[in-house]
Amino acid sequence: MGVKADSSTCGLGSLKSEYCSKFPSESCCKKYYSLQQVQPPMYVYFIIAGVFVFLLLLLVFTTQSKKKDEGEKHQLLSKYIVTREHEEHEDELELRYGEIIVVDKIYSDQWADALNESTGKRGKVMMSKLTILD
Repeated sequence: MGVKADSSTCGLGSLKSEYCSKFPSESCCKKYYSLQQVQPPMYVYFIIAGVFVFLLLLLVFTTQSKKKDEGEKHQLLSKYIVTREHEEHEDELELRYGEIIVVDKIYSDQWADALNESTGKRGKVMMSKLTILD
């Protein structure tokens, strides 16, 4: 049985590949070959999925890190008054009753970076020794 140059045979199951091998320019054969294109190997899909998961995890950890930093900060550059005195130790500020302290950053352990307006010194202070000025 020979294959005729008849596009009506293009749609016949087993004859389709034989017909299209002899007449590849026929419109039905072009559709046939476009459907027969080779798909990428499975490992390509795994690589794409891995990159997606990596980017998703990176986004989650970056967001959590920003939230943590925001949680440690509280009322930036707020003025406080000293209500309990404190002696100077290492990087800690000396605090005298009634002095004005400008707090830059408050940490979750209730210590803060601050400036003593009276002395011009910078250092760490315990927030329990201060009261915010309204």
